[in-house]
Amino acid sequence: MKKGSLKNTGRLLVCAALALSLAPALGAAQLETEIDEAVIEVGDTTSLKVKMTGDPGDVKPMKYPSVPGLRIEYSGMERSFEYINGKSWSGVKLIFMVTALRKGSYRIPSFVFQRGGQKMVSREVALTVTGAGAGSEGGGEEGSAAGDIKSSVELSSGTVYVGQPIIMRYYLLSSGLRATVHRFNEHPETRGFAIKMVDDPAHGREGGRAGAYEKAHIVTFALIPAGAGTYRVGGGSATVSVETPIRRRRDDFFGFNVPGMSRPQELPFDTRPVTIMPLPAQGKPEKFQGDIGSFTMKAEYGTEKVKVYEEKKVTVTVEGSGNLITMTKPYVEKDMPGLKVISEEGESSITLDGERLRGSRKFIYTLVPEKAGEINAGRIMFSFFNPDSGRYETAETKEISFVATGDGGKTGTRFDNEGEEKKLDLNPLYFVLIVLAVAGTVVFVVLWERRRYSLVTAAGGRERDDAAEKETADERDYSVDAAGAADRGDSEGFLKAAEKALEQARRMFGGSVPESAEKDIARIREEIYGYKFGRGSVAAEDMKRILAEIRKLKA
Repeated sequence: MKKGSLKNTGRLLVCAALALSLAPALGAAQLETEIDEAVIEVGDTTSLKVKMTGDPGDVKPMKYPSVPGLRIEYSGMERSFEYINGKSWSGVKLIFMVTALRKGSYRIPSFVFQRGGQKMVSREVALTVTGAGAGSEGGGEEGSAAGDIKSSVELSSGTVYVGQPIIMRYYLLSSGLRATVHRFNEHPETRGFAIKMVDDPAHGREGGRAGAYEKAHIVTFALIPAGAGTYRVGGGSATVSVETPIRRRRDDFFGFNVPGMSRPQELPFDTRPVTIMPLPAQGKPEKFQGDIGSFTMKAEYGTEKVKVYEEKKVTVTVEGSGNLITMTKPYVEKDMPGLKVISEEGESSITLDGERLRGSRKFIYTLVPEKAGEINAGRIMFSFFNPDSGRYETAETKEISFVATGDGGKTGTRFDNEGEEKKLDLNPLYFVLIVLAVAGTVVFVVLWERRRYSLVTAAGGRERDDAAEKETADERDYSVDAAGAADRGDSEGFLKAAEKALEQARRMFGGSVPESAEKDIARIREEIYGYKFGRGSVAAEDMKRILAEIRKLKA
């Protein structure tokens, strides 16, 4: 009896778990999904169609599946009307091209869409990919002959000191197709580092190879570690446009080779481990501020005399290789009584030389003497750790000296008011004038508020009526919204506004739309849907072109 009871309990638990796992799916509308061929070879392409009732204008794509070993790209849509067994159906079929990159058995997860408050999901479909297809014989990396893209992240070094720059380069690896990187969607993981994008002309022209793949440089970053420890850097993702031909199948009688559509897809990047070592404690200068590299320093200033409280400008230039990005200011050797020192950052020039940052940083020091005589400000110094020698070093200028003339009077701007005393004038007439001014202000404010209240009460209803009439009379021009989104580079906002502006243009023709205009409207709508359901962002020039075509219809 106990055994049976336990069995029943186990069954109930399994059923409950299954019901919970299915609960989200049951709340979403199922979309009919079909795949042309469930078995294809490596390199072959089949189409997957998702049927959607009605017009897709109010449908928003939420999630597209990504399956390693398959490339899934939006191809377009076809409008369809079916009449089967006395039942009619009209709507669209979203068409996705599925290309096999590696053999295996796959399940393509659901596509997720949203219409208003309702979620819609497609059915999961199975796909089997058998051995190499036509044209892929002859060895090489599996799937590379069919066309593939990969990413690569490379570091100048995996072990550095705190503050020592790491050069991180991103590459695109492609085989059998053309790919273009448009933008980063998710930026690199750099927690614990300062990061700066740097020009890399030498690698920008690089077009080498990595095995069976062509290697193209995307971007280079300089990372500055802030603390010791073990980290992972890199990662992120980018939008890539892939242009590849649809390969000829063995059973294609005429052997057509139709070029595929260029469609964006998301390309993820891997992370790389790095170890950051602490700086040695032995030999650390007293005024060391964390700078690292190999540097020299010089100071430039005029030898002419200055008057007391006038400025003497000293330009200090630090040159060399190392961390020029977060470099601290050099310090003045000593504090001299009677001399004010103000420092600020000047121009900087940073370039990438192989695996190192090189360049210069300028710092401006303003010296203001507060007494006459020979002024010796001492040296300006800069301490840093040199990772090549493994030692702390200090660069310094020659002593800064000049002559200040004058008797210390008010020949310039004074910084202190020491020794000066000011007496408060307590003339009673001042108090009387202040009291009268305050009283007059209070009376004026009270009278004005009463007058304003009466005006608002009399005209308030009329103003509300006028505003309501104006709001009803003025129809919002969505082409203006589309233009604003285009100026901001907001692709999603542009598509929403452009779709509404196109509908406004159609309504302006009334009940009779000319055939030529109807064709233009249909073509523009299909292009908008193509961007919308293809997960692609609209380029700036395409936004301007689409907007110009809509405005031409409204003219």
